[in-house]
Amino acid sequence: MFERVRKFVNLKNELVKGSFILLVLFNIVFLLNALFRVISARMLEPADYGLLAALIGLVFLLGAPSEAIQTIISRYTSKFLNNNEKIKGMFVKSLKRAVVISLFCVLIMAALSGIIGDVLKVDFKYIILISFFFFGFFIMPSVRGVLQGKKKFTQLGSSFLIESITKVVLTPLLIMAGLKVYGALGAILFSLAVSFFISLLFIREILKSKADNTKIDGIYDYSWPVFISSLCIIAFYSLDIIFAKIFFSASDVGMYAAISDMGKMIFWGTIPISKAMLPIISEKRDKKASARKDIKGALLLVIGACLIGLIIFALFPEILLKIFYGVKYLKFSSLLAYFGISMFFLAITNIFIYDLMAKGSKESLYLVLFVAIQIVFFMLFHANILQFITALIASNFLTMLFFAFVYLSKRKAG
Repeated sequence: MFERVRKFVNLKNELVKGSFILLVLFNIVFLLNALFRVISARMLEPADYGLLAALIGLVFLLGAPSEAIQTIISRYTSKFLNNNEKIKGMFVKSLKRAVVISLFCVLIMAALSGIIGDVLKVDFKYIILISFFFFGFFIMPSVRGVLQGKKKFTQLGSSFLIESITKVVLTPLLIMAGLKVYGALGAILFSLAVSFFISLLFIREILKSKADNTKIDGIYDYSWPVFISSLCIIAFYSLDIIFAKIFFSASDVGMYAAISDMGKMIFWGTIPISKAMLPIISEKRDKKASARKDIKGALLLVIGACLIGLIIFALFPEILLKIFYGVKYLKFSSLLAYFGISMFFLAITNIFIYDLMAKGSKESLYLVLFVAIQIVFFMLFHANILQFITALIASNFLTMLFFAFVYLSKRKAG
């Protein structure tokens, strides 16, 4: 047993090497993103921070296309690994389509801003500002998908790092200028633009190639399951704060947002593993080779990382919240480990979903059912924050069990 683990945990192993690079860079990114939230929480009142957290949750949901597009571009970049002309053709088409779709979405969102604002109990101007994030959602993942598919993990991590640094630098300046929540949102928007233009330098050898505009077979059949799956995964870690904004007081939402943000570190901290896994298992599947060892390895890495996080949350919840958010956010500190458990289940589910996406399998679409179950649970069980988190744990646990069963069934079937 220990010998098998020792052989797997070797930097010559492609999955481990890719995961290690992304894990280091992404954890720096996560620390910077946490710093962004800490700065925002400390400079804003709990009610304003609760508003910002709910708006960011909405941004995550609207940004579902980002993850899907990146996954699709990554999948087909790995398929055309040594054909820069074909990769450029796909990239250019994706970029043109992204601009058109972004403009359309901005107009639709602006038109619906009053209705959305009423449901979330926020000023419609916030919704109009958020609509401009669509440009980042559709354009940014094209270049990151190419980096991921080419297995340029250092450059991919650096792209996120540049975004996070820009955001952390700008946020306190804009909040101090009196822009408050608008300032924090504006910093995020500007950081996406900076990261995009710098990331183009990372794929300059592809941009210098002549685009091959040959139609890519199967990309649309593959894209819809990926889009819906990505939307559902994002919903699993975004809906809680949005529903909390609807059900609880502004002050409680702000304090719940603190444990929600910190608890989600367990999930976000394992994302590098799944992102490194996708192009590797996709390439192996295209070559008709087995990817079972890589899936097992990814699960092992995720479980280990999550258990470390849960132990820390269980032992030092108040200390963590005092250090990062301040004493005014301690009301729900005892629930931090419980929230972390829900993210543990989601992190494991994410590995199973990436495996299904790499296969082009449509079983991942069952996620829609489990998102619906989570919404029903939230609507039924929100008498207090503990009951609300219990509903989150239950829905994520059921989802993990189902997709673990799917994975094991497919493995037995060969």
